Amino acid sequence: MAQGAEQLCQRAQLLSSQEKVPEARIVQALLRDPEMRPRLEELAVVPWKSEAGEVGFLVFHRDPRIRAEASAVRCGGGLASAEPVPASELPRLLETAQAGGAAATGSPT
Repeated sequence: MAQGAEQLCQRAQLLSSQEKVPEARIVQALLRDPEMRPRLEELAVVPWKSEAGEVGFLVFHRDPRIRAEASAVRCGGGLASAEPVPASELPRLLETAQAGGAAATGSPT
């Protein structure tokens, strides 16, 4: 998953930062990209904000059985590059992202 998730995360970040696609429309924009569409069948993309308010994205498996054991990826939000997120840390980050709050920008390990 790592490479596909990282590419999906970086593409979402590019759409947001350079093409100014609103967070709520990122998945729709990714679905229009023939290279990204197949990845979205397996992976979910969720926006999150850093403590400084910068937009980033979490990418993780849609299948909860796989998600429980596989790491996720996050990018943007002030991070220099995409970084892995341990499966154990994902629920907290998703809860924070869904609440609209900032997720920690440091390494989750």
